[in-house]
Amino acid sequence: MELLLDLSHLLRDSSNGTNTTELTYGFVSCAVSVLFYGSNFVPVKKIDTGDGMFFQWVLCAAIWTVSLIVNIILSSPRFWPLAMLGGAIWATGNITVVPIIKTIGLGLGLLIWASFNLLMGWASSRFGWFGIEAEKVSKPTLNYCGAGLCLLSAIVFFFVKSDGQRPATSEETPLLIDSSVNADSQTSSDNSWVDMLPPFTKRLVGSVLAVVAGLLYGSSFIPVLYIKNHTTQQNSQYDGASQFDLDYVFAHFSGIFLTSTVYFVIYCAFKKNKPQVFPKAILPGVVSGVMWGVATCCWFLANHYLKPVVSFPIITTVPGLIAALWGVVVFKEVKGLRNYLVLILAFCMIVAGALLTAFSIVSPAPGIDSRGAFRVAGVCIGLMCIVQATLNIVLRLFFTSPWAVELLPTICNNHTLYIYTARLQSRYETLVKEKDQLDASYSSLRNMRDQIQTEKEKLQNKLSNIAEEFKNPEWISFRSSLYYMSAEEKDWIQSRDDCRNRGADLVIIKSREEQDFIEMLRRGNSTWIGLSDQTTEGKWKWVDGTALTTVFWLSREPNNLNGNEDCVVTGYNPDDDRPVIMCVCVRALGMFFQWVLCAAIWTVSLIVNIILSSPRFWPLAMLGGAIWATGNITVVPIIKMIGLGLGLLIWASFNLLMGWASSRFGWFGIEAEKVSKPTLNYCGAGLCLLSAIVFFFVKSDGQRPATSEETPLLIDSSVNADSQTSSDNSWVDMLPPFTKRLVGSVLAVVAGLLYGSSFIPVLYIKNHTTQQNSQYDGASQFDLDYVFAHFSGIFLTSTVYFVIYCAFKKNKPQVFPKAILPGVVSGVMWGVATCCWFLANHYLKPVVSFPIITTVPGLIAALWGVVVFKEVKGLRNYLVLILAFCMIVAGALLTAFSM
Repeated sequence: MELLLDLSHLLRDSSNGTNTTELTYGFVSCAVSVLFYGSNFVPVKKIDTGDGMFFQWVLCAAIWTVSLIVNIILSSPRFWPLAMLGGAIWATGNITVVPIIKTIGLGLGLLIWASFNLLMGWASSRFGWFGIEAEKVSKPTLNYCGAGLCLLSAIVFFFVKSDGQRPATSEETPLLIDSSVNADSQTSSDNSWVDMLPPFTKRLVGSVLAVVAGLLYGSSFIPVLYIKNHTTQQNSQYDGASQFDLDYVFAHFSGIFLTSTVYFVIYCAFKKNKPQVFPKAILPGVVSGVMWGVATCCWFLANHYLKPVVSFPIITTVPGLIAALWGVVVFKEVKGLRNYLVLILAFCMIVAGALLTAFSIVSPAPGIDSRGAFRVAGVCIGLMCIVQATLNIVLRLFFTSPWAVELLPTICNNHTLYIYTARLQSRYETLVKEKDQLDASYSSLRNMRDQIQTEKEKLQNKLSNIAEEFKNPEWISFRSSLYYMSAEEKDWIQSRDDCRNRGADLVIIKSREEQDFIEMLRRGNSTWIGLSDQTTEGKWKWVDGTALTTVFWLSREPNNLNGNEDCVVTGYNPDDDRPVIMCVCVRALGMFFQWVLCAAIWTVSLIVNIILSSPRFWPLAMLGGAIWATGNITVVPIIKMIGLGLGLLIWASFNLLMGWASSRFGWFGIEAEKVSKPTLNYCGAGLCLLSAIVFFFVKSDGQRPATSEETPLLIDSSVNADSQTSSDNSWVDMLPPFTKRLVGSVLAVVAGLLYGSSFIPVLYIKNHTTQQNSQYDGASQFDLDYVFAHFSGIFLTSTVYFVIYCAFKKNKPQVFPKAILPGVVSGVMWGVATCCWFLANHYLKPVVSFPIITTVPGLIAALWGVVVFKEVKGLRNYLVLILAFCMIVAGALLTAFSM
């Protein structure tokens, strides 16, 4: 922490140093910025981003992560909501890029918006537009000339021809890049309103949108400059605002991610919850976002040390040169003498423009000769003129000399031959690739042959085992198969696992004779069969992958009750009051779903933060969110090992115990909460704990809804997904039964303890505000003031775990597009609920709120199951619910009266 404070002081104090120190920091910041801006789209050069909306959302999440780290390093300066407007302006300009590329192409579009970005950013700062102060320079003429040269260099880049897609060439190059690169997933070519426009209208609309995008990009720093310029005005609402530009990065980037999230949700709704999602773009998007975030932070520093009137011409043009160098040196997509001469010309113009803008703010000390600076700029301009003159002379001689006229037909023929040779070379390379693919296919087929041989040996061994099974009385033979009828009640997944462990599978009924045999074998009992629609809702398939043809459904079936019925049972009697085994076909949405949901949770906290006038951000409060998110990632293995019912019972119980006990007895350095009637409090907490156990005995006709706040964000994925299923073997599936149950129970205990500990950091800060020399001196006593930091910790930790997961899956994560909108809605509801819990902690104390809030939601969920979804039926279930209701009400009243 001391190292971070020293770095923060170093960055801030440098602005109080000498003019040379400020220039050094400023130009170093410019150098880092242009390097990262010119390279930030290299990771996604060969990755399909589709229509760009999902990619830009992933990238903006990574950008926000960078700003959060910067915010912690700077000791969490005040959050000014107006600075978010700059991020919103940038993100709004960014969504126009896809139609721009479709209407006028990336080259012309980039030229237009980059030029207007430069003009708007430089002019608004130079002349003081939109209520900000005009920046003064010691040599205005140099500044005008430098900005003009930088603008011309952007135009020169338009004449560079590329053999492939050119990398992004400026900071403003959109996060939505052109998607003509090779893709492993679906293509992004789809008809839109743009494709229906006539050519002239299309070009006009694209040009106007490019101008608008450039103006928006160039305006993104104006809100920050406005706040800085109005700190000294009398009765200003920005009184006391920082003059250090980097202090506004967190708010600016939060505006980017919030606006990006809003546009992405609107896009998902417009696509009817079927957005284009490209899993392989996630990790490259994160890397690009981190690079973009670092570059923009350096731009903020450059604005502070050099002024925007100097930084804008440099940072909006030099990245084009960096990107061009990538194209020349690495990707070999810029070739030919003509292109090299154009790049040299652009390079000279950029260097000259950058030097002129830089020297325009330098005020030499008395007695110091500053003519050397002008000499360097003059040399660059002279070199630029020499290159231009050389081009003119070469072209003049070529087209006017007699020998050139005679050689022109030969040159044309040579050019034609060159083109033909290039095509042959391309065809040769294609054939070489095809040969390599055939070699790979040959190797694959040879491996397949070996696998088939191995499989043959296994089948022979299995045949021998089957011959032995004929002698086993538990197995009954019918025609060419053996049948086993289990005597235990299990769900569909467990039943299938049991069959597989016995070397078999759930029954596939292919004939009337076989069905009659099954009816005789089950003897009136309900029995699972090997039929489900887990992969695609409504498309019923047997476990061997074949489709269902002849059907004899019960009346009103299949109805996919509550969206959770994916498996088939035979012999079900709807009039039977006895509980039916639940159909729990687990297909865990897991990491992707919880990441989407945590993004929605963070959005709620940002809105709360703005409503509360942006209280101070305490990084320690993030630890609570990190603890909660860490407990949350254990849920999928818990469900796989011991099931949702037992897992939920264990972690909900330990959550209640940890949260209540740590507050009641003052664990982990927080003050013990005192109540006027301790006995009532103990009894109330005990009754609430027992009610959680009672809920375990409620049997459901469908999957039971989540029964407490601690129910994980990684819920069962009963939503229909268009992508692949997630049924894959993991380390959990290789554990023996006893070890699996033991590990699952331990993980559930750990999850509950972590959930219950998530409020401790906030309570610690509150309890240490009055201590002498405390670093938390002046911290708020209002719990809701810590929601933004707490939820930021949740989203940051969730993002880190999701990135690790993507890397572990070798950039092939499982994503479920149709889970995005439901995840956003669930996240908003969870966020609102937790904000209310913070309020309850403030007004009632955690020793009272914890027993109530960790148990009453179970009753609410049960009522949903009874009244709406009709999944809880039978007298026995109703009596259990009434008992739980009485225990919850009694426990809540006792804890309330204990105060």
